[in-house]
Amino acid sequence: MPPGQSSPKPASADAALLSDEVNEWRLVDSEEDEDTASASSERLPEQQPPLQSDSNAGNSDPPETVAGLFSRLHNAGLQQRCLPSDFTVQLIAGALATAKSVLLAEPNCLQLAGPIVMFGDLHGEFHSLVKLIEVLGRPPARSYLFLGDYVDRGPLSLETVLYLLLLKALHPRHVFVLRGNHEDRRIYRYFNFEDELIATFGLTAGQNLSNYFNETFCYLPVCAVVNGEIFCCHGGLSPYFNHPRFAASQAELVRRINEPSKPLHFRKSDFIADLLWSDALDIVAEMPSPAVYPSTAEEWIEQRNAVSDALGTMRSTVATSAVPTVSPSLRLSQMPMLESASNADGQQGVVEWMPNPRGCSYVFTKAACFNFLRRHRLNWLIRAHMFVMNGCKFSFEGRCVTLFSAADYAQRYRNTGAVLHIPGSASDGTKFPGRTLRFCKKNLLQCDSRLPENPADWPEEIAVKKSLIR
Repeated sequence: MPPGQSSPKPASADAALLSDEVNEWRLVDSEEDEDTASASSERLPEQQPPLQSDSNAGNSDPPETVAGLFSRLHNAGLQQRCLPSDFTVQLIAGALATAKSVLLAEPNCLQLAGPIVMFGDLHGEFHSLVKLIEVLGRPPARSYLFLGDYVDRGPLSLETVLYLLLLKALHPRHVFVLRGNHEDRRIYRYFNFEDELIATFGLTAGQNLSNYFNETFCYLPVCAVVNGEIFCCHGGLSPYFNHPRFAASQAELVRRINEPSKPLHFRKSDFIADLLWSDALDIVAEMPSPAVYPSTAEEWIEQRNAVSDALGTMRSTVATSAVPTVSPSLRLSQMPMLESASNADGQQGVVEWMPNPRGCSYVFTKAACFNFLRRHRLNWLIRAHMFVMNGCKFSFEGRCVTLFSAADYAQRYRNTGAVLHIPGSASDGTKFPGRTLRFCKKNLLQCDSRLPENPADWPEEIAVKKSLIR
């Protein structure tokens, strides 16, 4: 995603990021990838037994329980280290089996109540994630909703996603992990997550573990409704949702999204793909179309090895094929517009949907967003999926919120990240009920205090070493 230059200018950050996202789905139309979803489970190695949970741990060795593994990984994150060296493929596969059994019991569309803290894209920022959980408060003292994109781009994707799945297995009623567009092997094998697994565990074991992760990702829910008024997903809306024969009420919308059974495989022409891939028009429209700066898999392997070397961990070398270069993004003025049958006010010819420059799904406009919210008696849409320089952006008169939680993104952008707290009761529909906490990576990692229990007493940002100030 970032351009192949050192010290990019913040003003052009969004532009460069969009260029690299263009045609992200570029190879999924091949014959091999058309059958990836249905064939992935056939390539899985012999299944590993689930790890023991707290309730059935008995006298087993604590490190081999979910709680034991999580505790060790949490401590490694606080000490800014990588995955402990004795986390074997078998242990990780057992943890995934445990998480999958928990995720199987959840619907595709969660119905949640606040108070809850939301995270946007994390993209391998493991140390920041662990520090935020420590600063905000561990479950069950606080509940969390993660909006997807835990892997790729950053150097510690394995630690990040494994940490979240262990946290989910430990606290299934307080931690909720949605699926992002990068939680799909058709995508992450062209970025750095699968290469990271191969570099850590070797070619065969790494590919096997990649299959385990891909199958587990197919059990993740894809959206959530919070307090009956906030629709949350990774990408955004689907034209299906605004069609009266698809769903005419919030309850029917939830029921229709829950109809597909798990494991949830999808292709880029259905509403599940839209939930993971679609974008808000105003953010896309703000991004110009610069020349493309391609990134390669080798670059990400070098970054991972540099981090491992700096932390004194073992490194492995791996031969990777170059990632195909990305096509230049299509200017919005060159894209044919799709006119909806009607907008929220019943007027003909109002543009609601346009082709997405990413090569998958759509770009939705303010009219599409308002139509969706009004039809399903919702007040806000909260999503992730797009780089936001200050961590949080309000679009469409504040009704659409884009959240981005990867500070110092991809080790190149000096952006701030943000998390969002939603209170425990529904609002009056006029003022956004959430409270944003922003942070930069350096100050977050240096902070050794916790936030007040009451979010009303939170500062606006984590600002200076060893203190939280307003």
